[in-house]
Order: sequence, then structure tokens, then C-alpha cells
Amino acid sequence: GDNRRTETVTRYAYASRPLLHQDIPVDVSKMFVGGSGTVNPGRYEFPFSFALPTNLPTSMKAAGQGGNSSISYNVKVSLGGT
Repeated sequence: GDNRRTETVTRYAYASRPLLHQDIPVDVSKMFVGGSGTVNPGRYEFPFSFALPTNLPTSMKAAGQGGNSSISYNVKVSLGGT
């Protein structure tokens, strides 16, 4: 006989890439005690706004026989020293 065999191989690919990075400076001088770098106790609010580029894809999630995909957006806030 014929010794042929068929093998099915499934491979998964995962990828993540940033679509936008935006740095927005805010005045944090009221937070700090003197020049010590210590943050005063209290609640702080930093209103901000920026326009997203119009060419960004819409947020979405999809699942099907071909796999799962999603596009989502997050905001990361960090406080750096002065």
C-alpha cells in the first residue's frame, strides 16, 4: 500500500500593537509639599481632553471559526516627579 498520511496543524498567533501614544502635560505643582517631592494628602482631578485621529479603527470584538480578534482603547495615567 500507499503510506500517505494527512496531518492537521493548528497554529495560534497573538499580537498587540499600540495605535496611538499621547503625552499630555498637566500642572501638578499644587500636589507637592515645598520642593520635597512628597505629595500632599488630598483628592486631585486633572481634567484633560484630546481629539482622537479620525483614521483609528472602531473598537470591536469578533469571534468565529477563524479565531478571535478585538480592538480596544485604554488610557494610562502616570504621575512622574518634578
